[in-house]
Amino acid sequence: MKKEIFFGASFLIGLILFISVLGGIGLNTIINIFRSINWIYAGLFLLVSILILLAKTYKWHYILRAHNVKINFLRLFMCKLSGIAISFITPIAFMGGGVAMGYLLSKEKVKSHTAVSSVVLDKSFEIVTSLLFTLVGGVLIITHFAVSQNTIVLLMLMPLILFGIFYFLYDKIRKRKGVITSVIKILKLDKVKWLKKYNKVIKKSEKNVENFLLKNKKESIKTLLMTFFAWSLMFLEYKFALLAIGYDLNVAVLFAAITVVGLTYSLPIPAALGALEGGQASLFSAIRVGAGVGFALGLVIRMRDLLWTFIGLTYFAIRGLNLNKKSALDDKI
Repeated sequence: MKKEIFFGASFLIGLILFISVLGGIGLNTIINIFRSINWIYAGLFLLVSILILLAKTYKWHYILRAHNVKINFLRLFMCKLSGIAISFITPIAFMGGGVAMGYLLSKEKVKSHTAVSSVVLDKSFEIVTSLLFTLVGGVLIITHFAVSQNTIVLLMLMPLILFGIFYFLYDKIRKRKGVITSVIKILKLDKVKWLKKYNKVIKKSEKNVENFLLKNKKESIKTLLMTFFAWSLMFLEYKFALLAIGYDLNVAVLFAAITVVGLTYSLPIPAALGALEGGQASLFSAIRVGAGVGFALGLVIRMRDLLWTFIGLTYFAIRGLNLNKKSALDDKI
């Protein structure tokens, strides 16, 4: 019941924020921006978005190969897309998407502890890259653009939170204290009955994660480089998104826009509703391009994410969601 109340409240807050920002800008302003949309650049934006997904899937594929797991790339791509879809609609994006990815992977006849450890590794590298990009992007926004005091506080706070998460994960892995077990305890899930039966799976998963990072340093570095490559493609992605709505802006603005998206999706609001558009509107207002342009960029990103969510949820419903059968994880304990 508490989860439903939290989800409903966070969604309502996001909806109010969305309507408030749109009301302040004006619906006609947004309509006029989209009337002159360049469909060639919009197509290129979507193409680069697909390339990013493929790069992230290949990184996950590489992690699984290091675990001696062979899996069809297209199936893995769809598992990744399903994880992104679940992340998009849940307030706690990391948990929702990660659980869905692990569950679908176990449905592909991958041992459950290997599935879980591969997802933890995949998410860990994402956190490291996100931390670095957020730090650089935050510095660029503070030094290059006129932003409010509240925005500066947020830009300083979010990297600290990400760094805290990164250090927590690193310290637990380095000392072999069980990173997954520690997270479960923090979230107070250690007393959940159905989770207790997966204790052996969790222990094996933790061992896999520790061995990969501490003993396979070459593979770890390669995986990190793959993550950086995928993130670097976002500059091209956002360049095309802005060109699609008629604006050609410099690298500093692109970096700032990417940072704002990362920050807003870190908030406990489903789909970052309102926060995504509001964050971009504030940024583009600060750089004197216009809040409407930022709001329109946010909508372009949202429409892309809604497309991924529709495809991902459809695959999850067909392949993974079967309440009448025993969980795939149960078959492999």
